[in-house]
Amino acid sequence: MFKTYNYDEFIKTFECECFFARVKEGFSEKFEIEEKLDDKLAEYMYHFFNTKHVKRDTELTKKVYPNWKDRCYRNRLGVEGEYFVDHYTQEKKEDVLNEYEPPAPLPECWCCLRIERSDKDRLIWRNDLMDSAMIIHRVRWIKYVLDNFLVPNGYTVNGEMHFQSDLYREYKEELYEGKIKIENSEMKIKLLRRY
Repeated sequence: MFKTYNYDEFIKTFECECFFARVKEGFSEKFEIEEKLDDKLAEYMYHFFNTKHVKRDTELTKKVYPNWKDRCYRNRLGVEGEYFVDHYTQEKKEDVLNEYEPPAPLPECWCCLRIERSDKDRLIWRNDLMDSAMIIHRVRWIKYVLDNFLVPNGYTVNGEMHFQSDLYREYKEELYEGKIKIENSEMKIKLLRRY
């Protein structure tokens, strides 16, 4: 029997756990965005998903990048530069406070999602990022993207991502099957312990 968690319950329960996930083979790994994305938002999100997000001094960012408004979301840099995109150059500049630490609102430096554009736009897991192997980070990223980019702009997201996960607790491995389900932009996480 699957145990269902809302976002807050899941984070509270598994925040300090070493809980790694992989997409379950043979299952869809996409969340559908019901309305077609605005081209400007889709372009920004493409760059956001391909940027290494590092902690920045936002006042220095404004000086280092005279065109900083073109590199952020709605002319906002956010907390510690969370909305800044620098997809083209990954070199360290003087505005970077810590190149190994993400801005406070973000779970990690690289986002584990990408956009697939077609007749229906979709959010897809990136499996090329080892840092995003922890399910807690993936759940946080999905919630962040929903709350910051999609829902405030009137988009509705639906779909499921199935995964298998290993939880390492007190020198024992526990195997789980689960799914992240989004219905009308509300997320639930379902887990079933296998052994």
